[in-house]
Amino acid sequence: MKNHVYWLRRPSVSQLRCFYILGLGVREPMPPGHVRRPNGMDSYLLMHFHDPVEIESDGRVAKYPANTFVVWKPGDPHYFGSSGRLWRHSWLHCYGASVPSSLQGSGLIFGVPVLLPHAATVDFYLPQTYRELTSYVKPDVVTLECLVTLWLREVRRLTSKADGQRFPENFILVRHHIESRMAERLRMEDLATLAGLSVSHFITRFRQHFGVSPLQYQLDLRMRYAAHLLQDRHLTVAQVAQAVGFEDPFYFSRQFRIKCGESPRHYRRNI
Repeated sequence: MKNHVYWLRRPSVSQLRCFYILGLGVREPMPPGHVRRPNGMDSYLLMHFHDPVEIESDGRVAKYPANTFVVWKPGDPHYFGSSGRLWRHSWLHCYGASVPSSLQGSGLIFGVPVLLPHAATVDFYLPQTYRELTSYVKPDVVTLECLVTLWLREVRRLTSKADGQRFPENFILVRHHIESRMAERLRMEDLATLAGLSVSHFITRFRQHFGVSPLQYQLDLRMRYAAHLLQDRHLTVAQVAQAVGFEDPFYFSRQFRIKCGESPRHYRRNI
């Protein structure tokens, strides 16, 4: 990840009414020492620390590990850094009447550090923001605001047990495998091997995560895609059946009726 530090001109009054990025830094290296601003700044400051640092929060200085994230509002005092080693941070200064609502929607508390599991979120959204700012004569304000808002919401998801639950990586891989081979005949042994589990354990775990068996999951995908294809009047029902993996159009029609409550022909007429 390349290092960038980018500053814009001070915003005009009209720019302050919407959204404006004053500057940003991507993995900026800092020498040993601390940044101390007793009166803070006149902008909102979003900061991700890539190395262990000391941060003052609620009047107390404490040590925080790498991948700590903080948002300061205008006027909040700043004290952060590391006296013993070089440290890196990514940051963004922004203004605008819409900023408080975006920050409120993220659920983050001003001046309170939160620990993230990794730096993937900042490493994705901040370079995208940098490219938008530097690639166009007139960067799109809505795009910039959306990138920052999405970054904050991703941070919230990473710090919330309720919002941050993910499927296990091996089952995400299996699901992608099924979706990319929707029309193919799948073997449970192959799917179980992909997940690194025995067949019986795999089927049980798959149902726990997705609510259906692997074959039912594939069948549901086929029927949803078939419903989409039936909107194209240039395709016959037999062609739709073949496109979603059914050699026998009559068997396809029976399965479609079970899933959708009507035959493919009735479904097409009722669209």
